[in-house]
Amino acid sequence: MPRGRSNREKTQRVEGFRILINALHTIPEANEMLRDCAIPSARMTFERLLETLVNKHDLKIFADKPLKNLFDELLAWTDDNRTSPGFEQARLDFRTNIQAYRKVRRLAAETLLVDREVGATYITSLPTVYVSQLSTPYPPPGMHISESPEITAQWHQFCHTDPLPDPRRKRSHIHELDPACLQRVIGVEESCKLVDKATHMLIAVVIRDLTSLGDNTNDPLAFRQWATEVIADGIKGRKSIRLEDPGKMIQTGYSAGARSKPVFNWVRNVISRQETSLEFLASSDFRSSCLFALGWNICRSVLPHDGVMKEWVEFLDNNRLPRMDGGVGIQSSTGNVTIHLGDTPVTFHNMELAPASGLLNQNYARGVHREQQPHPFAVQWILHRSHGEAAGGHFYIAEYGVKIINVAATRRVDTRRRSATA
Repeated sequence: MPRGRSNREKTQRVEGFRILINALHTIPEANEMLRDCAIPSARMTFERLLETLVNKHDLKIFADKPLKNLFDELLAWTDDNRTSPGFEQARLDFRTNIQAYRKVRRLAAETLLVDREVGATYITSLPTVYVSQLSTPYPPPGMHISESPEITAQWHQFCHTDPLPDPRRKRSHIHELDPACLQRVIGVEESCKLVDKATHMLIAVVIRDLTSLGDNTNDPLAFRQWATEVIADGIKGRKSIRLEDPGKMIQTGYSAGARSKPVFNWVRNVISRQETSLEFLASSDFRSSCLFALGWNICRSVLPHDGVMKEWVEFLDNNRLPRMDGGVGIQSSTGNVTIHLGDTPVTFHNMELAPASGLLNQNYARGVHREQQPHPFAVQWILHRSHGEAAGGHFYIAEYGVKIINVAATRRVDTRRRSATA
């Protein structure tokens, strides 16, 4: 058994705790800082304050102690020793707040389906919709899709006469949709697995209401509000990778660089330094990485392992790709991930980080095409939509004549088939 502390060491510890408490009593904001320590970032600030006081008062007994342990031991000591009324109340408030914070984190994990037991149960409950592959894809490949004459008129000049950013690319004209040619429409409240009727192969998965507790019109966790701000900041002042399409598509994470100058590093796509300071970019990259990490863990939780996630995970492992870490190069597949529920930051510790690269979209549309990617499936997570169904902007799987109505709080997983966003 390890030898216990000597009486001299115990005396030094008690005296050290008293010095720290007396020093904290002289700092007006210390009690408020302690009260907020249920939030990890606030606790880190308080722990740095303790480190400063240890150095200032030359408390060698605590010099080599991890700050987390010092914080816990100091609070444990105050459980049985007298402090000021203000500090005592702050300590009690912290205990209450930490319990409330853990409940919020559990609620977020369950509601967002990060909890893998909850997610596994959820995916088995999804109904299966069988569809047959069409002899001729609809909507037609190579065309932008319009869902009304008004939308056609609005985008006619852009699609038919405006100069192409890259004249080497073929122009995509507008095709006005004939709903009678569709085989299936996935409605606004419909979650399902789409399966090929003949081969029983998975085509797509559509999951609604992931962030709204079953209410499409509400955002009671106030998560989507934060996520929408993260996406807007991630797009601000950066170059779209597809200038020929409406809206913006911004790459984030690691990149292989330009074709003319390949180099593997964090993306360098800033085109406006006036809008984006270095501090803004670092904060935006970190928050985007956290948002992608949450999305990746939802995928890990709810999507089938065989046929979907297995290929992704094997691709990452076989190619030894880094994870999306805000560009800091942590050389790890896990890290602390912080999201916001309204004004409350919630941190998931040692969460698996997202794959190396992803895309942020805003008002983006593309004609019917087939994506080139090294794994069978791709995921899109719709977090904000300000217009109703009649405004268009829905998703199509042309080889099966399927239309998926786009609404906020929707996750869609689909294969490398001809598809389009109208």
